[in-house]
Amino acid sequence: MYPLWHLLLSAAISIFAILKLNVGPLEVSLIVLGGFLIDADHYLIYIINKRRFGIRAAYRYFKGSPRAHLCVFHTAEFMLLTLFFMLYLPVLGWFLAGLASHLLLDIIEDVVMRFYKMHEGRIYFLIPYLLWGKVLFKPSGRLLKSGRRRADEH
Repeated sequence: MYPLWHLLLSAAISIFAILKLNVGPLEVSLIVLGGFLIDADHYLIYIINKRRFGIRAAYRYFKGSPRAHLCVFHTAEFMLLTLFFMLYLPVLGWFLAGLASHLLLDIIEDVVMRFYKMHEGRIYFLIPYLLWGKVLFKPSGRLLKSGRRRADEH
């Protein structure tokens, strides 16, 4: 998903929260952090893989990549960890709202891209991927091995 769409959705949620829920700057900042800046894991992957620091090059690297990358901030485990910390620090609920909106846009994009067979999708579950190298959720609903395409998609 283009970063601009994540930023626009985070801004829309923030405006709604300001107008209807009377939230302050801290809550708005947390919504934007959760909805937009979690894409920092893409940049970290680019730095690790390419040993370069160019943001534009990192953007192009992910834009044209058909394979699934393990983006830790985009996993269900990261959401559960945030939810756990929210029990002790309730203001993190705003971060979780931004994070959920970000992941919703990514899942919608994955469904569309898988329909047109343009890329493999994302890795949404960290533990099964690390243990077995399997990606459990794909918009097609099938269990796939990371980095490989089904025979019927060639």
